[in-house]
Amino acid sequence: MLNFKKILMSILGLLMITTLVGCNPFDSKNANKQAADEEKIDKVLQSFERMKTGEIHIVNTEDGKHSTPLPGQPATYHNEKEFTGIFYLRQDLILGKFKNEAGVVYDYYYEDGELYYKLETQSQWKRKKYDTDKHERPVGIQRDTISYFRTIEDQFTITEDKETITIHYQNSDIDFLSQNSDLFATSANNRFHFFPDDKSAELNIDLTVSKKDYTPLSVTFTCSRRSYSSSKEKMVSQVTYSNINSGIHVEAPSGVENAISDEGELK
Repeated sequence: MLNFKKILMSILGLLMITTLVGCNPFDSKNANKQAADEEKIDKVLQSFERMKTGEIHIVNTEDGKHSTPLPGQPATYHNEKEFTGIFYLRQDLILGKFKNEAGVVYDYYYEDGELYYKLETQSQWKRKKYDTDKHERPVGIQRDTISYFRTIEDQFTITEDKETITIHYQNSDIDFLSQNSDLFATSANNRFHFFPDDKSAELNIDLTVSKKDYTPLSVTFTCSRRSYSSSKEKMVSQVTYSNINSGIHVEAPSGVENAISDEGELK
């Protein structure tokens, strides 16, 4: 009888061990997936960090609603801006065409802390320093932003399909967003800002790369805010990239050497 009890206890012990071991693969699988996702997030950010040259297309749309419209002012508004160009970031060179809300097209050329621009239909270039507004350069997402993201990689979520990987960042902290508006929203649309007295604010950023080789494909900014006066504003910036690090060469366009200084605000 005693031997039978020992045998029974041994069998029960083995069953308990088997049960515990049987649970471990699930825990291990989850841990492996988390580690794999963390590696992918790091590689996505690294791919944007390593962008040197390429082509870029930016479409900004801005929709808003005035809580108390001024006389003659519509209650709602819709603005759209567009930039198409090429860039060489290591030398801070950007060349392209910018179309503003009114549909007016400008030629743009950025070089080493200065913006050269002119109406597409004119030949005279103007020059405007932008050293203090470097986040306004139309490169989609700034290196400072990526550097910050590298410090908070655990705050990203990740989604995948057959061809792409997308990482997502979201923040609705009004104080943080108002203090870092230039770091995020301004690089996509220099007219959009978060403010400390906003009643609500939210930022969403999606960075997408090719699943095959982690080549940057796009960045999408979605920013929304409700002001202290209850006016509402939403900005969506869709940035698409092509020919990344393909050796594109950016040359100064003819006439910029004769540019005249402009200290006014560029519309």
